[in-house]
Amino acid sequence: MNKIIFVSGDQRSIKDIKFHLSHLLIIVSVFLGLIATGSYYLSKQLTIESKENEINKLRNTNKALQNELTSINSRIKNLQLLTYEIQRIDDDLRNESDLPQVDRSVRELGVGGSGIEYYYDENIDQSQKANLTSNKITLEELERQLKFELNSYKNLVIHFNSIEDSIKYLPLLLPLPEDQLRRISDKFGKRMHPILGVMKNHYGIDMSAPTGTPVYATADGYVDYASKNTGYGEFIRIRHKSADKNYGYETRYAHLSKYHVKRGDWVKRGDLIGEVGTTGLSSAPHLHYEVRFKGKPINPDEYYFLSGI
Repeated sequence: MNKIIFVSGDQRSIKDIKFHLSHLLIIVSVFLGLIATGSYYLSKQLTIESKENEINKLRNTNKALQNELTSINSRIKNLQLLTYEIQRIDDDLRNESDLPQVDRSVRELGVGGSGIEYYYDENIDQSQKANLTSNKITLEELERQLKFELNSYKNLVIHFNSIEDSIKYLPLLLPLPEDQLRRISDKFGKRMHPILGVMKNHYGIDMSAPTGTPVYATADGYVDYASKNTGYGEFIRIRHKSADKNYGYETRYAHLSKYHVKRGDWVKRGDLIGEVGTTGLSSAPHLHYEVRFKGKPINPDEYYFLSGI
């Protein structure tokens, strides 16, 4: 047994307490146990609160991601509509240009997924994983389709540039100024020749106009003849071909009074090449104008669509 003596300050009172040391150890142990238990439960509570805060943050993040996913879905649908519209325009352009249509199976070549397995964060739930995978596959399909359409449009541009280039060599212009063209005095076809008095094929049209009226090239090409001819009088012939391609057209301008070009000259549509006259077998000032395709005479009425010189 152990004893503790307590003495008051004035030493008038003295008390002693007797106790067993084992009892003290038990009390201290119980007290320390209570402290440890309290600390554990306090730590547990703090951990729970921390996890709840983390869960709340994850929920908020998940909600924000869900909203963003909804927005992405909407934008993907808009991209799909835009792709379909691009494909429709492509079809229309091909139809208008007499080009073959693109088969749907060709246009959708490779559509259906790449076979790639996608991996996501473990915190993303299954429905979102499925949605994300679907979006990625759709975007890959759109990317392939848009690349295909881009290539198709490049081919269309090449085609239309070729058409635009070829149009320069088509005789589409009226060879005289409209305000100086008096009338068409003779049309294309059989007629009674005004000088010879016999029925003959008339391979062009005769345009009555005053002497000196400007005569213009009706398409791009080069002058391969600019000289006198027995029947045509002063006469110009233009071959409508580029340096690397012959489009098969030629135009003839007869009974001129004056030349503004010579053989070998390159001319563009609308260039001044000569002036109206009455040379050769002609009874009055006029321009005899012919259009030929691969050597065959064609009615010029079917060709001069442009005016305004």
